[in-house]
Amino acid sequence: MTPKQRVEAALRGERANKMPLTAYAEYVSQSASERRLRNGGLCIVCRQPSFYKTAVPHTTCERKHYEREDGEFVETQISTAEGDLSALEQVDSTTNTSWYVDRLYQKPEDYRKLQSLFNNQLFVPCYDEFLRAQEAAGDDVFFLPEIGYSPLHFILYELMGVETFSIEWAERRDEVLALYEVLVENRRRLYTIAADSPALLVNYDADISSEIIGLQRFEEYYLPHYEEFAEIMHRKDKLTGIHLDGHIWLYEEAIGASSIDCIESFTPPPDGDLDLAHAKVAWPNKTLWVNIPPSLHQYDTYELAEDVRGLLRACGDGERVLFGFADAAPDDCWQENFNAVLDLINGEGSLPLNMWAQREAAS
Repeated sequence: MTPKQRVEAALRGERANKMPLTAYAEYVSQSASERRLRNGGLCIVCRQPSFYKTAVPHTTCERKHYEREDGEFVETQISTAEGDLSALEQVDSTTNTSWYVDRLYQKPEDYRKLQSLFNNQLFVPCYDEFLRAQEAAGDDVFFLPEIGYSPLHFILYELMGVETFSIEWAERRDEVLALYEVLVENRRRLYTIAADSPALLVNYDADISSEIIGLQRFEEYYLPHYEEFAEIMHRKDKLTGIHLDGHIWLYEEAIGASSIDCIESFTPPPDGDLDLAHAKVAWPNKTLWVNIPPSLHQYDTYELAEDVRGLLRACGDGERVLFGFADAAPDDCWQENFNAVLDLINGEGSLPLNMWAQREAAS
């Protein structure tokens, strides 16, 4: 099996000839180690390009990049029929990260501007571009597109930030929910486009923390959209995923009863708060795409490999499980650590696991 075929088999609940191991493309730089990893079976996960493009008629958007003494910034100016919006991000080119200084929502008058923006937003399929990129990438690359945040989470995480959202939820909830309804219809325009796309798995939502959202809000404002999306995707034999790498024990029962197919970037302790062996039992019909906890990179390579060995044992028969690196590792150790985990999975490390050989013999 090719690395891509192993990933697809695990996602479908089928048997792979060994545990799939993946890494986000942005965390594996071109090098001799990268060649060894890919030759050894690592599958690169590419979250770009997407299968759709966005357009907003009668709206202009201008982005300016500039530097000043305190860093590098990107300023966004959007002109809508209801008025202007602006946002400011600080960027760190060395780590490919950015964070908001000012978000698009800054004052109550911005609600009508945001409603105008997202009421008029269009989504245009670009399946041919997606297929060409996928074909050119080859058999050791898996494309994992996404359709962004669910409606309320987009408001919380992207438009407002936690502090501002908390204030608005307490003081102007009707306005928040009016914007939420606009975004519900906005996201629905993507569901059929995703289902008709060439992608096998499409992620919906990410960066969810139970400490902030809580159970009641999750069940009322998040889960219904996952269910609606999954129903449309399943009609076309497509799979839905959710990028859940935070604290999610509170959602164990709700997720178990949902139609979500894959918990992507599932992060066990010490970084997450839900044990892998427990999740495997609690969610027998869901694929766990396990994110090797990034905090393990602070230890030496031998300790990291031993911890990963424990995680591999915790996944039982290995079905409906993938392992991957979904977070950046320090420059001084990523090559050694990624290769050590690959050797472990390939049976070339000390005391190699042999669950696949045992499983084949038993069958």
